[in-house]
Amino acid sequence: MKYLSLVNELIHKYKEKHEDQYLNLALDHFYLWYETEYPKKTKINTISQNLKVISNLLVLCKNEGLHLLDEVFMQVLCAYCLILHREKTEVSHCLSLIYASIIYNSYYINHAFDEYIDEAFKFLKSNNNFITPNLKKTYELYLELRSFNEFINNYPNYHRVKTYISGKITELTEFLFAFLYPDGFISLGKEMIKLNNSDELNTYNTTKKLFIYPEIISYHNGDYRFTYQYYYRNLNKYYDNLGLTIYYHKMFLILPNEERSIITIDDHNYLHDTSQLNKVKILNVVEENGSVFIKSINKLYPETTILTNILCRDKQVFLIFTFESEYTQKYGINFYLNPKLSLNKTESSVTGYFLYEKLISLKVVYCTKEVSLKTNNNYITYEVIGSNLIVILNISIGDVKDEVKVIPNDQKLRLIINKEKLYVINKRS
Repeated sequence: MKYLSLVNELIHKYKEKHEDQYLNLALDHFYLWYETEYPKKTKINTISQNLKVISNLLVLCKNEGLHLLDEVFMQVLCAYCLILHREKTEVSHCLSLIYASIIYNSYYINHAFDEYIDEAFKFLKSNNNFITPNLKKTYELYLELRSFNEFINNYPNYHRVKTYISGKITELTEFLFAFLYPDGFISLGKEMIKLNNSDELNTYNTTKKLFIYPEIISYHNGDYRFTYQYYYRNLNKYYDNLGLTIYYHKMFLILPNEERSIITIDDHNYLHDTSQLNKVKILNVVEENGSVFIKSINKLYPETTILTNILCRDKQVFLIFTFESEYTQKYGINFYLNPKLSLNKTESSVTGYFLYEKLISLKVVYCTKEVSLKTNNNYITYEVIGSNLIVILNISIGDVKDEVKVIPNDQKLRLIINKEKLYVINKRS
Protein backbone atom coordinates (compact mmCIF):
# COMPACT_ATOMS: atom_id res chain seq x y z
CA MET A 1 0.00 0.00 0.00
CA LYS A 2 2.90 2.38 0.71
CA TYR A 3 3.88 2.41 -2.97
CA LEU A 4 0.37 3.32 -4.16
CA SER A 5 0.19 6.06 -1.52
CA LEU A 6 3.36 7.48 -3.06
CA VAL A 7 1.87 7.07 -6.53
CA ASN A 8 -1.15 9.13 -5.47
CA GLU A 9 1.07 11.86 -3.98
CA LEU A 10 3.23 11.98 -7.10
CA ILE A 11 0.14 12.24 -9.32
CA HIS A 12 -0.98 15.27 -7.34
CA LYS A 13 2.55 16.75 -7.63
CA TYR A 14 2.51 16.18 -11.39
CA LYS A 15 -0.88 17.87 -11.79
CA GLU A 16 0.32 20.79 -9.70
CA LYS A 17 3.78 21.34 -11.24
CA HIS A 18 3.41 19.67 -14.68
CA GLU A 19 6.94 18.22 -14.42
CA ASP A 20 7.50 14.84 -16.12
CA GLN A 21 9.76 13.54 -13.34
CA TYR A 22 6.79 13.16 -11.00
CA LEU A 23 4.79 11.09 -13.48
CA ASN A 24 7.81 8.86 -14.26
CA LEU A 25 8.38 8.30 -10.53
CA ALA A 26 4.69 7.48 -10.06
CA LEU A 27 4.91 4.84 -12.78
CA ASP A 28 8.08 3.34 -11.22
CA HIS A 29 6.38 3.08 -7.81
CA PHE A 30 3.32 1.47 -9.40
CA TYR A 31 5.52 -1.30 -10.84
CA LEU A 32 7.23 -1.71 -7.44
CA TRP A 33 3.80 -2.12 -5.87
CA TYR A 34 2.86 -4.70 -8.50
CA GLU A 35 6.06 -6.69 -7.89
CA THR A 36 5.98 -6.62 -4.08
CA GLU A 37 2.38 -6.15 -2.88
CA TYR A 38 0.05 -7.39 -5.61
CA PRO A 39 -2.04 -9.57 -5.37
CA LYS A 40 -2.00 -9.70 -1.58
CA LYS A 41 -5.41 -10.01 0.08
CA THR A 42 -6.76 -6.49 0.60
CA LYS A 43 -9.89 -5.00 2.15
CA ILE A 44 -12.62 -3.91 -0.25
CA ASN A 45 -12.32 -0.20 0.67
CA THR A 46 -8.58 -0.29 -0.05
CA ILE A 47 -9.19 -2.02 -3.38
CA SER A 48 -11.67 0.73 -4.29
CA GLN A 49 -9.14 3.45 -3.43
CA ASN A 50 -6.31 1.64 -5.23
CA LEU A 51 -8.39 1.19 -8.36
CA LYS A 52 -8.99 4.92 -8.57
CA VAL A 53 -5.25 5.68 -8.19
CA ILE A 54 -4.22 3.11 -10.80
CA SER A 55 -6.88 4.36 -13.25
CA ASN A 56 -5.70 7.96 -12.80
CA LEU A 57 -2.11 6.91 -13.44
CA LEU A 58 -3.10 5.00 -16.60
CA VAL A 59 -4.98 8.00 -18.05
CA LEU A 60 -2.11 10.42 -17.39
CA CYS A 61 0.49 8.06 -18.85
CA LYS A 62 -1.61 7.42 -21.96
CA ASN A 63 -2.19 11.15 -22.45
CA GLU A 64 1.56 11.81 -22.20
CA GLY A 65 2.43 8.92 -24.54
CA LEU A 66 4.59 7.07 -22.01
CA HIS A 67 5.61 3.50 -22.79
CA LEU A 68 3.61 1.16 -20.51
CA LEU A 69 3.44 -2.50 -19.65
CA ASP A 70 -0.20 -2.67 -20.70
CA GLU A 71 -0.56 -6.29 -19.67
CA VAL A 72 0.18 -5.27 -16.05
CA PHE A 73 -2.47 -2.55 -16.05
CA MET A 74 -4.98 -4.85 -17.75
CA GLN A 75 -4.37 -7.63 -15.23
CA VAL A 76 -4.83 -5.36 -12.21
CA LEU A 77 -7.88 -3.57 -13.62
CA CYS A 78 -9.55 -6.86 -14.55
CA ALA A 79 -8.93 -8.39 -11.13
CA TYR A 80 -9.94 -5.37 -9.06
CA CYS A 81 -13.00 -4.54 -11.17
CA LEU A 82 -14.23 -8.12 -10.78
CA ILE A 83 -13.80 -7.96 -7.00
CA LEU A 84 -15.70 -4.67 -6.77
CA HIS A 85 -18.41 -6.00 -9.08
CA ARG A 86 -18.97 -8.96 -6.76
CA GLU A 87 -18.44 -7.32 -3.36
CA LYS A 88 -19.47 -3.65 -3.69
CA THR A 89 -21.43 -2.34 -0.70
CA GLU A 90 -20.98 1.44 -0.84
CA VAL A 91 -21.47 4.33 -3.24
CA SER A 92 -17.69 4.92 -3.42
CA HIS A 93 -17.16 1.31 -4.53
CA CYS A 94 -19.56 1.84 -7.44
CA LEU A 95 -17.94 5.10 -8.46
CA SER A 96 -14.49 3.49 -8.55
CA LEU A 97 -15.85 0.53 -10.50
CA ILE A 98 -17.59 2.71 -13.11
CA TYR A 99 -14.53 4.96 -13.35
CA ALA A 100 -12.11 2.09 -13.95
CA SER A 101 -14.50 0.24 -16.27
CA ILE A 102 -14.93 3.26 -18.55
CA ILE A 103 -11.16 3.67 -18.71
CA TYR A 104 -10.65 -0.03 -19.51
CA ASN A 105 -13.30 0.16 -22.24
CA SER A 106 -11.66 3.26 -23.68
CA TYR A 107 -8.01 2.15 -23.72
CA TYR A 108 -8.20 -1.61 -24.09
CA ILE A 109 -11.35 -3.52 -25.12
CA ASN A 110 -14.43 -1.52 -26.09
CA HIS A 111 -17.60 -2.53 -24.18
CA ALA A 112 -15.69 -5.22 -22.24
CA PHE A 113 -16.86 -3.93 -18.86
CA ASP A 114 -20.30 -2.63 -19.82
CA GLU A 115 -21.91 -5.17 -17.51
CA TYR A 116 -19.93 -3.83 -14.55
CA ILE A 117 -21.02 -0.27 -15.38
CA ASP A 118 -24.69 -1.25 -15.72
CA GLU A 119 -24.75 -3.22 -12.45
CA ALA A 120 -22.92 -0.50 -10.53
CA PHE A 121 -25.33 2.11 -11.89
CA LYS A 122 -28.31 0.02 -10.76
CA PHE A 123 -26.75 -0.21 -7.31
CA LEU A 124 -26.32 3.57 -7.17
CA LYS A 125 -29.95 4.19 -8.12
CA SER A 126 -31.19 1.79 -5.44
CA ASN A 127 -28.94 3.25 -2.72
CA ASN A 128 -30.33 5.75 -0.22
CA ASN A 129 -27.09 6.42 1.63
CA PHE A 130 -25.90 9.52 -0.20
CA ILE A 131 -27.09 11.77 2.63
CA THR A 132 -26.33 10.62 6.17
CA PRO A 133 -26.04 12.31 9.59
CA ASN A 134 -22.29 11.64 9.33
CA LEU A 135 -21.27 15.05 8.02
CA LYS A 136 -17.66 14.14 7.27
CA LYS A 137 -18.66 11.08 5.27
CA THR A 138 -21.29 13.05 3.34
CA TYR A 139 -18.84 15.85 2.55
CA GLU A 140 -16.19 13.36 1.36
CA LEU A 141 -18.81 11.75 -0.89
CA TYR A 142 -19.79 15.20 -2.21
CA LEU A 143 -16.14 15.84 -3.20
CA GLU A 144 -15.87 12.38 -4.74
CA LEU A 145 -19.02 12.93 -6.80
CA ARG A 146 -17.75 16.28 -8.05
CA SER A 147 -14.45 14.69 -9.07
CA PHE A 148 -16.32 11.86 -10.80
CA ASN A 149 -18.55 14.35 -12.60
CA GLU A 150 -15.51 16.16 -14.03
CA PHE A 151 -14.20 12.81 -15.25
CA ILE A 152 -17.41 11.60 -16.89
CA ASN A 153 -17.89 14.90 -18.74
CA ASN A 154 -15.21 13.57 -21.10
CA TYR A 155 -17.26 10.48 -21.95
CA PRO A 156 -20.57 11.51 -23.59
CA ASN A 157 -21.65 7.89 -24.18
CA TYR A 158 -22.50 7.60 -20.47
CA HIS A 159 -25.12 10.34 -20.38
CA ARG A 160 -27.47 8.46 -17.99
CA VAL A 161 -24.74 8.09 -15.38
CA LYS A 162 -23.71 11.74 -15.73
CA THR A 163 -27.31 12.99 -15.35
CA TYR A 164 -27.86 10.88 -12.26
CA ILE A 165 -24.58 11.96 -10.62
CA SER A 166 -25.30 15.63 -11.38
CA GLY A 167 -28.66 15.30 -9.61
CA LYS A 168 -27.01 13.74 -6.56
CA ILE A 169 -24.44 16.53 -6.44
CA THR A 170 -27.29 19.04 -6.33
CA GLU A 171 -28.92 17.13 -3.44
CA LEU A 172 -25.68 16.95 -1.45
CA THR A 173 -24.90 20.61 -2.15
CA GLU A 174 -28.22 21.68 -0.63
CA PHE A 175 -27.79 19.31 2.31
CA LEU A 176 -24.32 20.63 3.14
CA PHE A 177 -25.49 24.22 2.63
CA ALA A 178 -28.09 23.61 5.35
CA PHE A 179 -25.17 23.42 7.79
CA LEU A 180 -22.96 26.08 6.20
CA TYR A 181 -22.23 29.06 8.42
CA PRO A 182 -21.15 32.59 7.47
CA ASP A 183 -17.59 31.89 8.65
CA GLY A 184 -17.09 29.43 5.79
CA PHE A 185 -17.34 26.17 7.71
CA ILE A 186 -19.87 23.36 7.86
CA SER A 187 -20.95 22.08 11.25
CA LEU A 188 -23.30 19.36 12.45
CA GLY A 189 -23.14 18.23 16.06
CA LYS A 190 -19.46 18.04 17.02
CA GLU A 191 -18.34 17.61 13.43
CA MET A 192 -16.86 20.69 11.76
CA ILE A 193 -15.29 21.11 8.31
CA LYS A 194 -13.50 24.24 7.10
CA LEU A 195 -14.13 24.94 3.41
CA ASN A 196 -11.61 26.13 0.86
CA ASN A 197 -12.40 29.56 -0.56
CA SER A 198 -12.85 27.94 -3.97
CA ASP A 199 -15.48 25.45 -2.79
CA GLU A 200 -18.69 25.87 -4.77
CA LEU A 201 -20.70 25.69 -1.55
CA ASN A 202 -19.50 29.20 -0.72
CA THR A 203 -21.32 30.55 -3.77
CA TYR A 204 -24.41 28.34 -3.63
CA ASN A 205 -27.56 30.46 -3.70
CA THR A 206 -31.03 29.50 -2.53
CA THR A 207 -34.04 31.29 -1.11
CA LYS A 208 -34.95 28.35 1.12
CA LYS A 209 -34.95 28.87 4.89
CA LEU A 210 -36.11 25.45 6.05
CA PHE A 211 -34.12 22.29 5.26
CA ILE A 212 -35.61 18.91 6.23
CA TYR A 213 -33.65 15.67 5.96
CA PRO A 214 -33.84 12.26 7.58
CA GLU A 215 -33.13 12.84 11.28
CA ILE A 216 -32.10 16.50 10.84
CA ILE A 217 -33.86 19.86 10.44
CA SER A 218 -32.07 23.17 9.84
CA TYR A 219 -33.58 26.68 9.77
CA HIS A 220 -31.78 29.73 8.30
CA ASN A 221 -32.67 33.37 8.79
CA GLY A 222 -29.83 35.73 7.92
CA ASP A 223 -26.91 34.98 10.25
CA TYR A 224 -29.19 32.99 12.58
CA ARG A 225 -29.09 29.18 12.40
CA PHE A 226 -31.19 26.66 14.30
CA THR A 227 -30.42 22.94 13.92
CA TYR A 228 -32.45 20.09 15.40
CA GLN A 229 -31.45 16.42 15.45
CA TYR A 230 -33.83 13.65 16.46
CA TYR A 231 -31.10 11.81 18.31
CA TYR A 232 -27.97 12.60 20.26
CA ARG A 233 -24.63 11.03 19.34
CA ASN A 234 -21.64 10.70 21.62
CA LEU A 235 -18.57 8.51 21.05
CA ASN A 236 -20.32 6.68 18.18
CA LYS A 237 -23.24 5.73 20.42
CA TYR A 238 -26.72 6.95 19.58
CA TYR A 239 -29.12 8.20 22.22
CA ASP A 240 -32.81 8.98 22.06
CA ASN A 241 -34.30 12.42 22.62
CA LEU A 242 -33.10 15.48 20.81
CA GLY A 243 -30.04 17.61 20.27
CA LEU A 244 -30.01 21.17 18.98
CA THR A 245 -27.58 23.98 18.25
CA ILE A 246 -28.15 27.71 17.81
CA TYR A 247 -25.75 29.99 15.94
CA TYR A 248 -25.92 33.78 15.88
CA HIS A 249 -23.60 36.75 15.67
CA LYS A 250 -20.74 34.65 14.25
CA MET A 251 -20.70 32.18 17.12
CA PHE A 252 -22.52 29.12 18.44
CA LEU A 253 -24.63 30.16 21.41
CA ILE A 254 -25.86 26.63 22.18
CA LEU A 255 -23.30 23.93 21.45
CA PRO A 256 -23.62 20.15 21.23
CA ASN A 257 -23.71 18.91 24.81
CA GLU A 258 -20.69 16.68 25.33
CA GLU A 259 -22.24 14.90 28.28
CA ARG A 260 -26.00 14.77 27.84
CA SER A 261 -28.80 14.90 25.35
CA ILE A 262 -31.28 17.71 25.89
CA ILE A 263 -33.73 15.46 27.73
CA THR A 264 -32.58 13.09 30.47
CA ILE A 265 -34.66 10.98 32.84
CA ASP A 266 -33.35 10.42 36.35
CA ASP A 267 -30.00 11.79 35.11
CA HIS A 268 -29.68 9.15 32.37
CA ASN A 269 -29.29 9.40 28.61
CA TYR A 270 -31.15 6.65 26.81
CA LEU A 271 -29.10 4.54 24.43
CA HIS A 272 -30.95 2.98 21.50
CA ASP A 273 -31.66 -0.66 22.32
CA THR A 274 -34.05 -3.41 21.33
CA SER A 275 -36.34 -2.99 24.35
CA GLN A 276 -37.59 0.39 23.12
CA LEU A 277 -40.91 0.57 21.31
CA ASN A 278 -39.45 2.94 18.76
CA LYS A 279 -36.90 5.67 18.26
CA VAL A 280 -37.71 9.35 18.12
CA LYS A 281 -40.13 10.06 15.28
CA ILE A 282 -40.99 13.36 13.65
CA LEU A 283 -44.75 13.57 13.29
CA ASN A 284 -45.00 16.87 11.45
CA VAL A 285 -43.01 19.86 10.19
CA VAL A 286 -44.87 22.96 8.99
CA GLU A 287 -43.50 26.28 7.75
CA GLU A 288 -46.02 29.10 8.07
CA ASN A 289 -45.72 32.91 8.09
CA GLY A 290 -41.98 32.80 8.76
CA SER A 291 -42.34 30.34 11.65
CA VAL A 292 -41.54 26.63 11.75
CA PHE A 293 -43.51 24.08 13.80
CA ILE A 294 -41.87 20.75 14.57
CA LYS A 295 -43.61 17.92 16.40
CA SER A 296 -41.86 14.72 17.46
CA ILE A 297 -42.72 11.80 19.72
CA ASN A 298 -40.61 9.27 21.55
CA LYS A 299 -42.36 6.23 22.96
CA LEU A 300 -39.28 5.48 25.00
CA TYR A 301 -40.60 2.51 26.97
CA PRO A 302 -44.14 1.23 27.63
CA GLU A 303 -44.35 3.45 30.70
CA THR A 304 -42.73 6.63 29.33
CA THR A 305 -43.60 8.87 26.37
CA ILE A 306 -42.11 12.25 25.47
CA LEU A 307 -44.00 14.53 23.09
CA THR A 308 -42.01 17.51 21.82
CA ASN A 309 -43.39 20.61 20.07
CA ILE A 310 -40.91 23.18 18.78
CA LEU A 311 -41.87 26.61 17.53
CA CYS A 312 -38.98 28.34 15.75
CA ARG A 313 -39.48 32.02 14.89
CA ASP A 314 -37.08 34.77 13.91
CA LYS A 315 -34.46 34.64 16.68
CA GLN A 316 -36.82 32.88 19.04
CA VAL A 317 -37.44 29.22 19.91
CA PHE A 318 -40.14 27.69 22.10
CA LEU A 319 -39.62 24.13 23.35
CA ILE A 320 -42.84 22.51 24.57
CA PHE A 321 -42.28 19.16 26.30
CA THR A 322 -45.10 16.86 27.38
CA PHE A 323 -43.83 14.07 29.65
CA GLU A 324 -46.19 11.14 30.25
CA SER A 325 -45.30 8.25 32.53
CA GLU A 326 -46.83 5.71 34.89
CA TYR A 327 -44.18 6.62 37.45
CA THR A 328 -42.81 9.73 39.11
CA GLN A 329 -39.48 10.58 37.46
CA LYS A 330 -37.00 13.43 37.39
CA TYR A 331 -36.80 15.04 33.95
CA GLY A 332 -33.78 17.14 33.04
CA ILE A 333 -33.71 19.63 30.15
CA ASN A 334 -30.05 20.28 29.41
CA PHE A 335 -28.16 22.92 27.44
CA TYR A 336 -24.49 23.66 26.95
CA LEU A 337 -23.94 27.37 26.38
CA ASN A 338 -20.79 28.64 24.70
CA PRO A 339 -18.05 29.06 27.36
CA LYS A 340 -17.21 32.45 25.82
CA LEU A 341 -20.52 33.76 27.16
CA SER A 342 -20.72 35.33 30.58
CA LEU A 343 -23.96 34.27 32.27
CA ASN A 344 -26.46 36.11 34.42
CA LYS A 345 -28.77 33.70 36.29
CA THR A 346 -32.02 33.99 38.23
CA GLU A 347 -34.19 31.27 39.78
CA SER A 348 -35.68 30.28 36.40
CA SER A 349 -33.74 32.11 33.67
CA VAL A 350 -30.25 32.43 32.21
CA THR A 351 -28.97 35.28 30.05
CA GLY A 352 -25.72 35.06 28.09
CA TYR A 353 -23.56 38.06 27.20
CA PHE A 354 -20.51 38.42 24.99
CA LEU A 355 -18.48 41.59 25.49
CA TYR A 356 -21.47 43.05 27.39
CA GLU A 357 -23.83 42.42 24.48
CA LYS A 358 -26.88 40.29 25.25
CA LEU A 359 -26.95 37.36 22.82
CA ILE A 360 -29.20 34.68 24.34
CA SER A 361 -31.79 34.21 27.05
CA LEU A 362 -33.40 31.00 28.34
CA LYS A 363 -36.42 31.00 30.64
CA VAL A 364 -39.39 28.87 31.68
CA VAL A 365 -42.65 30.44 30.52
CA TYR A 366 -44.98 27.65 31.67
CA CYS A 367 -44.85 24.45 33.72
CA THR A 368 -47.44 22.29 35.48
CA LYS A 369 -44.99 21.68 38.36
CA GLU A 370 -42.22 23.73 39.94
CA VAL A 371 -39.01 23.80 37.91
CA SER A 372 -35.56 24.17 39.45
CA LEU A 373 -32.55 25.59 37.61
CA LYS A 374 -29.09 24.10 38.11
CA THR A 375 -25.87 25.39 36.57
CA ASN A 376 -22.37 23.99 36.35
CA ASN A 377 -20.15 26.51 34.60
CA ASN A 378 -21.92 26.84 31.22
CA TYR A 379 -23.94 23.62 31.55
CA ILE A 380 -27.57 24.55 32.23
CA THR A 381 -30.19 22.08 33.50
CA TYR A 382 -33.87 22.65 34.21
CA GLU A 383 -35.25 19.89 36.45
CA VAL A 384 -38.86 18.96 37.15
CA ILE A 385 -40.22 15.93 39.05
CA GLY A 386 -43.55 14.24 38.32
CA SER A 387 -45.35 11.69 36.15
CA ASN A 388 -47.47 13.77 33.73
CA LEU A 389 -45.94 17.17 33.07
CA ILE A 390 -45.80 20.02 30.56
CA VAL A 391 -42.82 22.37 30.40
CA ILE A 392 -42.44 25.31 27.99
CA LEU A 393 -39.04 26.93 27.59
CA ASN A 394 -38.36 30.10 25.62
CA ILE A 395 -34.97 30.73 24.01
CA SER A 396 -34.57 34.23 22.61
CA ILE A 397 -31.63 35.41 20.52
CA GLY A 398 -30.22 38.91 20.75
CA ASP A 399 -32.10 41.62 22.59
CA VAL A 400 -35.62 40.24 22.02
CA LYS A 401 -38.22 41.82 24.33
CA ASP A 402 -41.39 40.01 23.34
CA GLU A 403 -44.15 39.62 25.89
CA VAL A 404 -45.13 35.95 26.12
CA LYS A 405 -48.23 34.43 27.73
CA VAL A 406 -49.44 30.83 27.86
CA ILE A 407 -53.13 30.02 28.28
CA PRO A 408 -53.72 26.29 28.90
CA ASN A 409 -56.93 24.28 28.68
CA ASP A 410 -57.70 20.56 28.58
CA GLN A 411 -56.52 19.85 25.02
CA LYS A 412 -54.57 22.87 23.82
CA LEU A 413 -51.97 25.43 24.82
CA ARG A 414 -52.44 28.94 23.49
CA LEU A 415 -49.17 30.82 23.09
CA ILE A 416 -49.65 34.58 22.84
CA ILE A 417 -46.74 36.79 21.78
CA ASN A 418 -46.99 40.57 22.04
CA LYS A 419 -50.79 40.27 22.40
CA GLU A 420 -51.09 39.52 18.69
CA LYS A 421 -49.27 36.37 17.66
CA LEU A 422 -51.41 33.39 18.64
CA TYR A 423 -50.17 29.83 18.31
CA VAL A 424 -52.35 26.88 19.26
CA ILE A 425 -50.46 23.74 20.19
CA ASN A 426 -52.19 20.42 20.70
CA LYS A 427 -51.04 18.69 23.85
CA ARG A 428 -51.51 15.23 22.37
CA SER A 429 -52.61 14.00 18.95
